[in-house]
Amino acid sequence: MKIRKLSLKKALFAFMLSIAALCGDSVFAAVEVVVETPEGGRIEPSGKVEVTDGVIKEFKLYPNQGYVLNDLQLETANPASKTSVKNYVINNTYNFGGGAADCKLYASFKKGVQYHINAESGTGGTITPAGDVAADEGQTQAFAIAPDEGYGIADVTADDVSLGAVSAYAFENVAADGHKIRANFVRQYAINVMPTENADISPDDAVLNVNEGVNQILMISPKPGFEVSDVTVDENSVKDKVQTDDKGAITYTFEAVSADHNFAVTLVQKHSITATAGKHGKTEPAADVVRHGTDSKTFKIIPDQGYAIASVTVDKAACEIKGATYTFKNVTADHSIHVAFKDRRDANGDGKLGINDLYHAVKAVITGDENVTLKDAIDIFKIMTGLASQ
Repeated sequence: MKIRKLSLKKALFAFMLSIAALCGDSVFAAVEVVVETPEGGRIEPSGKVEVTDGVIKEFKLYPNQGYVLNDLQLETANPASKTSVKNYVINNTYNFGGGAADCKLYASFKKGVQYHINAESGTGGTITPAGDVAADEGQTQAFAIAPDEGYGIADVTADDVSLGAVSAYAFENVAADGHKIRANFVRQYAINVMPTENADISPDDAVLNVNEGVNQILMISPKPGFEVSDVTVDENSVKDKVQTDDKGAITYTFEAVSADHNFAVTLVQKHSITATAGKHGKTEPAADVVRHGTDSKTFKIIPDQGYAIASVTVDKAACEIKGATYTFKNVTADHSIHVAFKDRRDANGDGKLGINDLYHAVKAVITGDENVTLKDAIDIFKIMTGLASQ
């Protein structure tokens, strides 16, 4: 005798499709039920039974006392065949999948014995059938396990062997008394994961049914251009309990779950600001990432010794600044800033030192401009007169 995990719906559906193919393509047909050993039992419905193509028709077998099912055969005319369908009889029930041409169903019974299977369940669900279940010799006896609301299947055992948290099992070819099956259930709580467009949350179920006392980890994966702004459980922020590992994985753990919860993630869009500098200077920082509409970012412009700011472009457009800083305010898009530098003595910024530069240098010395010194004015004069090279 084998214990088998059944996918009853799949097996029956596949068989019904095969029978429908054997019987043809019309909408209605008749199944003539023939009991070859009427002293051994009956089948209902009986006689000529109208069936609809593709619609399941249930036939129930009733062996008499001291008898068991010997065989159940299906006879078709096109193609001509007579096939045993006994293996598809579950709990003395045969589900016919419909067909197009008339068919015959032959049932035969033989003397035999019934064996008993003890089926029981713990608190939180049911097993069907339950109690002292009689099974005919050689038959398949199936059981369905269903948890109550708020519970899940913890484990199912057959003859004290764990089968896992399964919802359907069957004893095949029953040949002895003493078999038993038990279903155990566990309290479950629901974690409702609020939907978000800009992050993937794993597991990706909208509702997670978690066994009582179990830890449940949720992984948050923001989509490109977004970052986690807040994480809430039951509308309370738990961002300080969110973990980020060395690979950047973001997780939150519900520990020893003992109640229903709501879980939500708030995200904010990120924008990048790229800062570049020409020769003879730099910006600090060289680049940064800021949050949409909430952050401002200031960049310091630092010329090398002897150099000054020549020009600043922001988002490829010329920009005049005061001092040596530029601030992006209320950032709602990506930005760029580029700074070019020049010899601080070069007033025109044309790369050549001449009379105009000397004029501005002398003026700066007179007005006390700290960016230009008397030495700068003397150096310009020497270059103009050929006493020094630029």
